[in-house]
Amino acid sequence: MTDELEAVYGAVTARRHPVGGDAAVRRRLAGRPRIDVDLHMHTDHSGDCATPVEVLLATARDQGFGAIAITDHNVVSGAIEARAKAVDYGVKVIVAEEVKTASQGEVIGLFLQEHIPRGMTLAETVAEIKRQGGLVYVPHPFDRMHSVPDYEHLLTIVDDIDAIEIYNPRVAIGSFNEEAERFAAK
Repeated sequence: MTDELEAVYGAVTARRHPVGGDAAVRRRLAGRPRIDVDLHMHTDHSGDCATPVEVLLATARDQGFGAIAITDHNVVSGAIEARAKAVDYGVKVIVAEEVKTASQGEVIGLFLQEHIPRGMTLAETVAEIKRQGGLVYVPHPFDRMHSVPDYEHLLTIVDDIDAIEIYNPRVAIGSFNEEAERFAAK
């Protein structure tokens, strides 16, 4: 068991980026304007939110966001509607979905082309996100008040994770955000 864990840890640490970042990428991006982006927002297309698409777009614009990802639960209809209206608000919209897996919690697919059905395994859901050319984003990890992949399941997909949410203001217990930040740093 120890050898297996050491192998996983070795593989994960080998993926770390240099602390100073990539100088070539930094030079390419130096002249571009920086924009603020929120990658986890819901509309009234999601069962847990009452915010109409137009209100979300107007609020994002008024708050100075250059882009938002609409990650309604198990639907992309709100994101598609928002993308169609985005030009009127001056905000770019990333079509996304927060997908409930069979029993391993939720995962977000960013830059999706179509709806991903709920109820697949975590691995199947991640594979579908990747098939669509999307990015795998783990929302509110370690928030035991929500349906999230546990540590063991996260390790099975760690090579496919593109982003991890390290701060969610709706997380009830601050230590859950701290735990997410520590996991992401590793």
